[in-house]
Amino acid sequence: MQTVFINTGYLQFTEVRNRTKLKKEKRMKASDRSKKAILKDLQTLTNIGPAIAEKLYFIGIRSTEEVINAKPEELYNRLQKKLDCHVDRCVLDVFRGAKKGRPWPECLDRKRREAKNNKK
Repeated sequence: MQTVFINTGYLQFTEVRNRTKLKKEKRMKASDRSKKAILKDLQTLTNIGPAIAEKLYFIGIRSTEEVINAKPEELYNRLQKKLDCHVDRCVLDVFRGAKKGRPWPECLDRKRREAKNNKK
């Protein structure tokens, strides 16, 4: 084991390392709590469950106000760009419903709604 001189005297190197590691773990736990709080807050919106809340967090949304003030199409496009793949259009309906405070089936595109009604 190496010995390191600290202003207060000699201390085992491993003890210093463990203290530093402990401080980092405390910082990480604090950030986890804030993420959990943000996700919980996002889930208070209509249609937003744990999976969609994670996706919103992934694209940089940190509050319900950001969801309400953003255009649903903008959120949808940001998610597609960030994931670099196609995202199902129902996610766009979920974002629309969250913004309007209504269930997502009431927020379908006009064309999709008409197509659905014509099938009946």
